[in-house]
Amino acid sequence: MSRDNRTTWVYWLIDPRPILFRFPNPRVFYVGISVHPGWRFYEHKTDRCSAAWPRIQEIERDGEQCKMELLREFENRQDAFDLEYELVCR
Repeated sequence: MSRDNRTTWVYWLIDPRPILFRFPNPRVFYVGISVHPGWRFYEHKTDRCSAAWPRIQEIERDGEQCKMELLREFENRQDAFDLEYELVCR
């Protein structure tokens, strides 16, 4: 199977803390794609190079847990990229 034709998930990371007046969604702070979303979530939480890592650390310092929500599964990577782009550019 080609790399571009593996099942790919679009996901976002959610900040569970109550915060007012954030745009566009007060809880979503990161949108991504992955063929292994569980592993990718672990990487976000443990890899200091992840763009999401500082926010996750902040959430955990406040006694909460960051959450990952799987939005949609795609049979090809390009379709996943297209949705990711649409969500990020909202």
